[in-house]
Amino acid sequence: MPLQLLDCLIGEAHQKVVIGDGADVTRVVHLGRAVPATVKSALEGRDRSCVVPNCEVSVGLEIDHWQIPFARGGPTELSNLCRLCRMHHRMKTYDGYRLLGGPGKWEWLPPE
Repeated sequence: MPLQLLDCLIGEAHQKVVIGDGADVTRVVHLGRAVPATVKSALEGRDRSCVVPNCEVSVGLEIDHWQIPFARGGPTELSNLCRLCRMHHRMKTYDGYRLLGGPGKWEWLPPE
């Protein structure tokens, strides 16, 4: 089973897969939405408040896979993550709003 498919099936669970070849470990994969500590620190430093223009919420921010959604195999890496306030995260996830541009050039677009 491809690791991305397995990751989508596991969802919020945190699992570790250790792949070996006899006595040698050939690969270790952590599955789930867990953001590595180094990526989370970089994200918090870059996105100190909700990235939606003119939103100044800086407490209780949620992490969003803004370019490629997690459900479609979006990577949990800095280039695909941003921090949104709860309201904007829900609007993007459920109401069809879109986030474009990227760090320093964010654009918030209504549903088409």
